[in-house]
Amino acid sequence: MLERFWHVSWRTARLCAHETFFDCPHYEQMQFPGDTRVQAIFHYLIADEDRLARKAIDDFHASRVPEGLTLCKYPSQRAQILPTYSLYWIGMLHDFRVYRGDLEFLRRYLPGAREVMAWFERRLRPDGMLGRLDYAPFVDWARDFQCGNAPQDPDGGSAILTLLLAQACQWMAGLESACGFPQLTGRWSRMGRDLVKATLRVCWDARRALLADTAQRRSFSLHAQVEGILAGAWPQAKARAILCKALDDEAITQPGTFYYRYYVAQALKRVGERRRFFDLLSPWEKCLPARASARGPKAQATRRAAIATPGR
Repeated sequence: MLERFWHVSWRTARLCAHETFFDCPHYEQMQFPGDTRVQAIFHYLIADEDRLARKAIDDFHASRVPEGLTLCKYPSQRAQILPTYSLYWIGMLHDFRVYRGDLEFLRRYLPGAREVMAWFERRLRPDGMLGRLDYAPFVDWARDFQCGNAPQDPDGGSAILTLLLAQACQWMAGLESACGFPQLTGRWSRMGRDLVKATLRVCWDARRALLADTAQRRSFSLHAQVEGILAGAWPQAKARAILCKALDDEAITQPGTFYYRYYVAQALKRVGERRRFFDLLSPWEKCLPARASARGPKAQATRRAAIATPGR
């Protein structure tokens, strides 16, 4: 079964890599930071390749509007903004530093990344949480998220968005240090810690032992727990208990897309629960033909060809 998953994944990655990355070859055929970040990591690790990733980083940099944010898809004739995707663009810079290490390439994008962060800083509330964000703060096409956007109170206060910003602070700290600006590293690190502390203070629900989506505590999601773990909100043992509880609780919002499951997998890895990774694979299984169809000579030949594919 895992070999069949691999074949589908490798073929999909190839179909989504042309002159730019695509989110999908059959529908929008657009380059979005949410999908592109995951695709770029796949290319780094599987193909030892970064040309499309470099182009994507530069494309999104070129898409920035005067207030600092990137467009949520580019190249595109239509201007559309999802502020969260600007943070994922900074995540792409972080990933490039970790997996490729070409700091000379990265330095030219730091001013743009700082402008993205400044846009979010201007929207911080006095209690340390993010206020209500303009545009559409997309996170995942989850069942209880309106149009895929993270839940917010009328005045903001989203745990998911605030913790994603905390992660961006951590990415910026690493970028500034590596690119020769250590005087800014401490600033981003402090800001990231303050965002995490504010979120725990405002949104932690002791009764349910979970992080609520907002201060009003009317909704809970796996996403909030995942973002908290990736932002380093809890020690590993506590983070593991929180994540396992959230994964087993069908009453809270669960992921709705393949791309967000990447972050769930990263959270599982962070807390040492790798065995539960296989629980995430059922949506991929639904993409495959019936098991019986994989036993014939044609299917076996296809599998052998997939295993022999360059870059395998």
